[in-house]
Amino acid sequence: MNEKDYDFAGLVKKCKEIREKVQYRDLFENGYDRFYLSAKDIPFVGYFQGYFAQVQRKKHKIKESDKLRSNCKNYLEIYRDDTELIQIVNYCKGRIDCIHQCYHVDDKTYLIPFSSEGGFYPTYTYVDVYDGLELIEEYAISGNQIIFDKYKRMDENQMEFARINYVVGGKVPILEERRGIIIVDTLDYKETYYDDWLNHR
Repeated sequence: MNEKDYDFAGLVKKCKEIREKVQYRDLFENGYDRFYLSAKDIPFVGYFQGYFAQVQRKKHKIKESDKLRSNCKNYLEIYRDDTELIQIVNYCKGRIDCIHQCYHVDDKTYLIPFSSEGGFYPTYTYVDVYDGLELIEEYAISGNQIIFDKYKRMDENQMEFARINYVVGGKVPILEERRGIIIVDTLDYKETYYDDWLNHR
């Protein structure tokens, strides 16, 4: 993936515009299926939906459950309507820390963060882009930072994966870059390239 092929500044600007337009919605909890996920401090687990996120879940033995352990204080509560994601509530030390709600705009699905009271919350917004039923891009935006994942199907059982961690206007714009191949049926990942800003100080 070449950062020159993507308008990261445009994606960041669009995300800010969407965040300013949408408002928190009160949802009736009984109308949705609820699942629980202990994220174990693994970044973006539960929020990113693509195959690389599934690889991470397998690696760290993270699975959703329809029941919550009585002693669990740090977890995600995931709301779905059938298979459609509606909301993710992040609990820290037993209290609501942040609520991400799902909004569909054009061909994209946005997970917008709100505080427990429904106000602005300063954390990542997550965006999914589908081609039909297949997720082809997903990214997380906070401020001028974008973590952008791209998938390209090679055949029935292999996906090309690329990630770039980019700061628009940053002194060192590329913080991290990786590429690899994901085996879909076993959720195995073989990295073919990795670099980060520490190698260019």
